[in-house]
Amino acid sequence: MKEKLKKIIDKLNFKELFKRYGLWILTLTFLEFIFAFIMYDTYQKDSIINILYYIVIVSSFLSIITGIFKGKINKVITITILSILGLLFSIQCVFYKVFKVYFSLFNLGLSDQLKSFLTDAIKIIFENILYILIFFLPLICYLIFYKKIKTPKNNLKNYISYILIFILSV
Repeated sequence: MKEKLKKIIDKLNFKELFKRYGLWILTLTFLEFIFAFIMYDTYQKDSIINILYYIVIVSSFLSIITGIFKGKINKVITITILSILGLLFSIQCVFYKVFKVYFSLFNLGLSDQLKSFLTDAIKIIFENILYILIFFLPLICYLIFYKKIKTPKNNLKNYISYILIFILSV
């Protein structure tokens, strides 16, 4: 029985499948829980379940996107996504500390009022520079350990697995 199970696992190539998926699971889990810790200092059972649910869905999507290409293109896409994630979490943190509301696309229309809050925003950015750097920690780790985190291009089995995970989580 153990041998049959091992053959099935070897055929599905779970090791390769979860290298990329694990990268996104760890990254998003880290960012979400650090953000919650900085903003709220507490966790609620329902919010943790919702966060993990979100992480499973988004990780599947990001695994598909970053698995389409090989080599340098994949590295550029991964670095771009990690940069955007770090920037988004940093903006949310600073924006909330300045305005006591979360950033949304609607807030872009209020950019003319930003001048009056600019000094407060800069002050809060410098006060929270450590948190901002922490949000970019996944990007920094990826850049440092890129050669050890090599993930091959996805094959059809991997795509099917990611899509199944995505469908099951929705």
